[in-house]
Amino acid sequence: MNKLNWCMMISGVFLMAGCSKMMNRSAPAAASETKANAEAKLCQNMSEKQSAIRNYPDINQDTPLSAVKDANDQVEKAVNDVQSSANKIDNPGTLEVQAAWKELQSSVNNVPGGRSTVGDASDSVQANASKLRAAWDRLYGSMQCGA
Repeated sequence: MNKLNWCMMISGVFLMAGCSKMMNRSAPAAASETKANAEAKLCQNMSEKQSAIRNYPDINQDTPLSAVKDANDQVEKAVNDVQSSANKIDNPGTLEVQAAWKELQSSVNNVPGGRSTVGDASDSVQANASKLRAAWDRLYGSMQCGA
């Protein structure tokens, strides 16, 4: 192999190595952009869906069970939308929202059948609705969605 061919081969290796390094440097930027897009989508979903959380009725023993179940349907949709947009985000607040929702859902599902009102479960349902609001607000604040 003559010196010219050998030099071209060596320079090609360095060129490829340099390109490889440049491609690796752009990977974190792409990941950062993807995370930023995911965070923006999460904030958008939280803003659009927060009325389901905010408008959850104040619960007392005489609150119609049908009204609470309707409110739970709206909350479930909101939480599911937020969870789907939070898949690419590593924020423990998303797990808190999901856990708070499960507690609220469980407390409503534990209202004895055949009742038209929430009855004795009202304190539990109200407490769990408050936990969900607080978890939602913490996540929204930690994401700096309103900033």
